[in-house]
Amino acid sequence: MLLLEDPEIDKKLESAAKRLIDNNFDAALLAVYLLLDRTGLNGQAYLEQLINHMPMLHDDPIIREIRHDLREHGSVSFW
Repeated sequence: MLLLEDPEIDKKLESAAKRLIDNNFDAALLAVYLLLDRTGLNGQAYLEQLINHMPMLHDDPIIREIRHDLREHGSVSFW
């Protein structure tokens, strides 16, 4: 419910992902996944933007799977 109520949640999740990427990759990855869930059909383009800002994501096997899902289905869902 908090994700739906906070109008700043996307900015907060992106900021958290960028701050955590070096120290807590798993937490950063969760923030990225939540962001991609929220972007809907814009997920593929948004993921590419995130990879440009956080190059560590590029070679991660989970991100590769998410990229595949985005190409295949157009979006991902956390739920």
